[in-house]
Amino acid sequence: MKRNFIFLLVLVQGLLMFSCNSDDSLNESPEYPDNGMILIGEKAVDNSEMKVRLYAKEDLYSGYNHMEVAVLDEKGLMIKDAKVTLAPMMHMMMDDGMMSHGAPTEQPIAVGNGYYAGAVMFTMPSNGDHGKWSMKINVVDGDEKSHSVDFDLQVVERYPNAVSNGLGETIVRASDMNKSYFISYYFKNEPTVGANDVVFVVYEKMKMAMNMRSAQTEMDDMPEFMPTTDFEFMNVSTYMPSMDHGTSETDVAPKHVANGHYEGIVHFSMTGDWQIIFDGENEAKTIELKEKKFYLEF
Repeated sequence: MKRNFIFLLVLVQGLLMFSCNSDDSLNESPEYPDNGMILIGEKAVDNSEMKVRLYAKEDLYSGYNHMEVAVLDEKGLMIKDAKVTLAPMMHMMMDDGMMSHGAPTEQPIAVGNGYYAGAVMFTMPSNGDHGKWSMKINVVDGDEKSHSVDFDLQVVERYPNAVSNGLGETIVRASDMNKSYFISYYFKNEPTVGANDVVFVVYEKMKMAMNMRSAQTEMDDMPEFMPTTDFEFMNVSTYMPSMDHGTSETDVAPKHVANGHYEGIVHFSMTGDWQIIFDGENEAKTIELKEKKFYLEF
C-alpha cells in the first residue's frame, strides 16, 4: 500500500511538472525581444493574418531616424525571412492642390531576432492638416507574396526652442541650381562627456521633389534621393550656448566612409545643450556651408 502511494505521488509530481512545462510552452509570449526602441504603430495586413510593427529609437523627428520593422505571422510569431521596404511620403495641402515628396531612405535589412533595421531622414516636421507624413511598408514573405500597410506618422521638431532661437537644428538644407542637399547626424553611441563618434549623413535630391499629383502616387513615382559621397566637412567644433564655452579638445571633421555617411569625432566637456558647428562644401563647390549648427541635448 505504501509502495503504491509513493508511486502515485511520484506520478502526480511528474504530471504537474509536465503540465507546467507545457503551459509555459503554450503561453510563451509572442512579444518581440527587447530592441531598446519604442513602438510607433502596428497595422494588420489586408486579406492576411499578418501584422506589421514599426519602431523607432524615439518619437520621429525632422532629421535622421533609426527605425526597425517586425512582421508577425498568424500566431503572433516573428517572421525572419521577409523582405521589407519603406516608402515615406509627405502630403502637403496647397491652395491649388496636393503636393507630395518623399524622404531619403535606407532600406531595412535583417539584424537578428526577427527585426529589420533601416533609417529615414525626414526632411521637415509634420504641419497639421497642411503637411502630413505617411509610411508605406511593403513586405514580401517567404512565399514571395507581397503585402503592404500604410502608417500615418507624426514627425516633430526635436528641439523646437533651439530652432526658433537660431541655436541649431537636426537637419541642414542647401541647394544649388541642380540639386538639393539634406544633411543630418547621429551618434554611434549615446552622447557622453568626452570623445564621441559622430556620423553626418548627406543626401541629394536627384529630381523635383514637389510635383503636383494626387495622393494615389505609386512608390515607383516617388522622388529619388541619393547618398552624397563628394562632400567635405571642415572647421568642426563644439560649443555650449547656455554656458558660453566650447572645449579644449580638437574635434575630427567627418570623412566619407560609405553610402553618404561621414564619420568624425566631437568632444563634450559636460552634460547639457551643445552645438556642433561646421563648414562644408561639395566637390564642385556649388554648395558652400559656413558655420552651420547641429543642436543636441544630453
